[in-house]
Amino acid sequence: MSYLKTIKLSTVAVTFSAVPFSSNVAAEVQQVELVGDSSEVSAIYRTSGGGFSAGIGIRIHFDSSQVTVTDVKDLYRESLVGFQVQNDVNDYDDDASTDSFVSAAWADMNVAWPSDPSVPVKLLVLELDSAVVGSQMNVTKTSKDSRYDFSGTGLLLN
Repeated sequence: MSYLKTIKLSTVAVTFSAVPFSSNVAAEVQQVELVGDSSEVSAIYRTSGGGFSAGIGIRIHFDSSQVTVTDVKDLYRESLVGFQVQNDVNDYDDDASTDSFVSAAWADMNVAWPSDPSVPVKLLVLELDSAVVGSQMNVTKTSKDSRYDFSGTGLLLN
């Protein structure tokens, strides 16, 4: 197996976007480089229309035999409901090559999340101890503001 030592800073990894009736909201998970044998994947939430939402819930799927998630860190604390690592027994991403996911959610009953939607918000960072080249990572939603649609795409680690 060929393992990743670093992940390119410029590579956009997993993206998902929400489109409300009046403005655009986009969020993306980007690969970022980390010196040494580990790498990081950051989930970044960006709004282009400056609109608030009631929050978002996401799953980042991976194959646990090819990707080792050693830590979930730098969690965005505002309106954080929680996070957990789980086995993907229900195959939420419809991808048989993934068997686990990290789930995280944020919710605001006042529909004022995040507090400053004009700037990107780092939702979380996944620290990867090792990742096999060719591993697939996907993102799905667990929840979203009802005014928004959601679509997701995957990432092939290379």
